[in-house]
Amino acid sequence: MGLKLSGWRSTWPEQAPAQVYIAVDPGETTGVAIWNRNSPHSIELWELAELAGLVEVITDWHVPESDICVFTERFDIGNETVRVTPPVDSLYINGWLALTHGPGHYTEIGRADAKGFTSNAKLKHFGWWQKGLKGHAHDAARVLAFAMAHYNEPWMLEKLESYMVVTDAED
Repeated sequence: MGLKLSGWRSTWPEQAPAQVYIAVDPGETTGVAIWNRNSPHSIELWELAELAGLVEVITDWHVPESDICVFTERFDIGNETVRVTPPVDSLYINGWLALTHGPGHYTEIGRADAKGFTSNAKLKHFGWWQKGLKGHAHDAARVLAFAMAHYNEPWMLEKLESYMVVTDAED
């Protein structure tokens, strides 16, 4: 059983069965973070300006669909959202992901949960920080870290433990 994290709306089984985890920060510029069990010490980070690019990145994996789990930042719409940014891109992206990956392979995570759980310092400690990105890919990496911790992925638990040791030593 994974960590008990607030805001978690899951349609997933208790243990994620995936070989490939894909995390998405939907929007006009969409961030994508991809982690593969076959190379657990690295992730791919993308910032994409078009939905077609997202479709290509996600469908380009040569593994069965059942071996891919997708996590996305839930896009909550409030008065400020509608006033500042038309939410069309985010809604289309999350809708497409939900339809193509469906129950058992798609989960939305609250933005505050992912951001609150994974600081820039943690991303750097994991080796997931890349200079030159606008932040969308890093936000997707936060979603990915949150999901991996929820599912007690050994690689993530090891990194979190070493991060705590480093930060405790600095105090």
